[in-house]
Amino acid sequence: MAHAVIMPVKSKMEYRYIPLPIQTLFTEIVKSQKYRKILFGGAAGVSKSHGLRWLAHSLCLAMPGFKVLLLRRTYKQLENSHIQPSISEAELLGGHYSGSSMGHSNSVTYGNGSSLKFGHCEKSTDASNYLSDEYDLILFDEETTFEESQIVLIGSRARTSRPGWRPMTAGGTNPGGISAQYCLSHFINKNPDPQKYPYYDPEDYIYIAGTLDDNPYLNIDYEKSLDDLPAELREAYRFGNWNIFPGQYWKEFSAKVHTDLVEVPKEIERFCSMDWGYTAPGVCLWWACLSDGKFYIEDEYIFHETIASEVAREIKRRNTARGITVRYVAADPAMWAKGGQTGESIAETMRKAGLYGMRPAKNDRVIGWQRVRHLLKKDHDDVAWLRINPKKCPYLCRTFPYQISDKSDPEDMDTTGEDHALDALRYGAMSRPQPTMLEKGPRRAPREAVKGRIGELIYQLQDEAARNK
Repeated sequence: MAHAVIMPVKSKMEYRYIPLPIQTLFTEIVKSQKYRKILFGGAAGVSKSHGLRWLAHSLCLAMPGFKVLLLRRTYKQLENSHIQPSISEAELLGGHYSGSSMGHSNSVTYGNGSSLKFGHCEKSTDASNYLSDEYDLILFDEETTFEESQIVLIGSRARTSRPGWRPMTAGGTNPGGISAQYCLSHFINKNPDPQKYPYYDPEDYIYIAGTLDDNPYLNIDYEKSLDDLPAELREAYRFGNWNIFPGQYWKEFSAKVHTDLVEVPKEIERFCSMDWGYTAPGVCLWWACLSDGKFYIEDEYIFHETIASEVAREIKRRNTARGITVRYVAADPAMWAKGGQTGESIAETMRKAGLYGMRPAKNDRVIGWQRVRHLLKKDHDDVAWLRINPKKCPYLCRTFPYQISDKSDPEDMDTTGEDHALDALRYGAMSRPQPTMLEKGPRRAPREAVKGRIGELIYQLQDEAARNK
């Protein structure tokens, strides 16, 4: 009741809005001024959108001259969720709604000079429409539907000289969407890419999880309708599960199954796979070919705005420091392109810098993703053909599970996401289309024939495995 909105009607006061307990928690966290970034997420039906708009109303009524920006991704969504309700709410609150049929300059102004502006970002470039303004509070409704760059750029407009108020952004969302990885890494796991966000402070971020039980006014049939959804939609919308969401491309990936800490002898065969990037991040992965035919991604190198010769020298330096030999580097085929020019290609520059064994990777995306799916399968010993070192490969592990399907081609992965490590993985998978299996039975070379070679090590590992059983 402390956060209810009460307005005079004739000779008495009437309640216009009484928040649910979960909405009260959200409101109190905003008013506490402890955080710069707040995410109100979880299951569908928690009344997140309603809570965002009425938070804006209540703050604008309480503080003269207060400025709020409330956004949805498309104008149609904005109109249905917020503009239409606000037309009648403004009158009840003693304010005035103004807008245009084109979706520009839609806002509510209040008697004390405060304002609530409505906005949308249907195109990637629409974020620039809001960069010249300043707001005390910016609200993203269904935050994961916005592009990461839009969230970051528009969020930078949360700045004010208002005494006693810390400007902030807050959002409401269900799991899934193009910015699910951004929300998960910043608000829940609190482990964003340190190169991309070097000044990230986890103390600035907080996540409020809502469930269906937080809204006692839901019709029982609404809950049943969520239970009828396909598995991934049900997990996201019914239970607020961030690890399974609509459009998820890699449903097979599991940190429990596909990450492990494995000590790999230096003598084991290795190769690398690389996705090139200068403005966008580039990634190099180290693959170890284990004696049982499985693969282990034991290291990663993420580079950004680094010239090709320096990338080559860093890869060589890591190989030398670990005392390992890399058989070849399956690299982005674009590195061999010259674009009709006479200058040397990126691949040629790397070779001149001493990175030998480079070969252009096969670039069929759909077939490549299928090869990766095969490697994610388990063998008869219930161990996946591909495992990853979670300590040495945080970027790959973080970005792997949150890729989404391409809307126009569900067989392919959406290229607008942070897919650089996955592209490097695909190049590696396509370079070795079948795991290297050990020969068995009489075809195996006798021990004396492999003495002093890699085969002797394989025999030793097999003997040790048999003893451990």
